Amino acid sequence: MTTSFAREVDRGTIDGLRSIPISTESILLSKFIYSIILMVLIILITLLSSIIFMNVDSVYLLQLIFVFIFGYFNLMLVGSMISALLIYSEGKTLLMSFLLLPASIPVLIPSTQMTTKILEGLSIFDAVSEIRLLSAYFIIIALVSMLLFPRVFSE
Repeated sequence: MTTSFAREVDRGTIDGLRSIPISTESILLSKFIYSIILMVLIILITLLSSIIFMNVDSVYLLQLIFVFIFGYFNLMLVGSMISALLIYSEGKTLLMSFLLLPASIPVLIPSTQMTTKILEGLSIFDAVSEIRLLSAYFIIIALVSMLLFPRVFSE
């Protein structure tokens, strides 16, 4: 996530990205989708290794995939927006860590609680409050990102 927009600035391709006749929301969405694809691959590897090495029951696999993907969607959207905010800052990596941690707490806590409930044998439907919290946070961050990103991206 930290290099999402930083590579564009370092390579000098940010101006070419700005000159493309598409909306700025499309650019943010494409960075978000790229991050999601990478994270889905990591999720699959993590879950498969958990089943093999940690003896996690495969009955919970679909529910865990839902929790992981839903949590990562939130994290990737927050990370993409923070990365865009830090395009021209000097200490991108350090600032990303400091800004991403407080912004990711509303995602990490409910996701951890949902994972715990699933591994304890409860259904995904027993975690409705966590699902609502993650959904609300995703909607809020998506709206804020769509409103702020055109301003951030235009220099």
